[in-house]
Amino acid sequence: LRGDLLTVATRVSHDLRTPLGGILSTAEALREVAGENAATRSLIAALLNSAEDLGRMIKEVSFVLKATANPQPKEMLKMEGVFAFALQRLEIRIVRSGATIKQPASWPQVYGVAPWVETIWAVLLGFALQRGGDSPKVEAGWRDGAGEKIFWVRDGIDLPEEQRAEMFQPFD
Repeated sequence: LRGDLLTVATRVSHDLRTPLGGILSTAEALREVAGENAATRSLIAALLNSAEDLGRMIKEVSFVLKATANPQPKEMLKMEGVFAFALQRLEIRIVRSGATIKQPASWPQVYGVAPWVETIWAVLLGFALQRGGDSPKVEAGWRDGAGEKIFWVRDGIDLPEEQRAEMFQPFD
């Protein structure tokens, strides 16, 4: 099963990224040809954004498949560093959107697998950037729970109670 998952991860990553690279290259060329035509540039920007989103999704699916096939032992993590790497991964999106990311002055240490936790932070922050509208104001933090640390991300947009339970279900 592990070998199959690694094979699928490799195929997903390689076989889907190859045609995506062609789409991105063509869109970049079209942007140069379009010049100052605002309508055409708007269509090309939408194409580039969709291709970038697809590239992120391919990366995330491939990551989950590889992580499932190769479980790693937990180790003590300095959450400050893990969170910083997640922010680094999203730096272009943060700058483009004009977002502000607020975080606590200090983070705790916890047991986990650094690349997995970093990916979770990146996905949650990415959702917040996507939902936050123009110049999103995103806040991340943590609190002590009953024998555990609870981490969170807020995007400033309240989600109705009935939608909260469905938020992490497929296609929501």
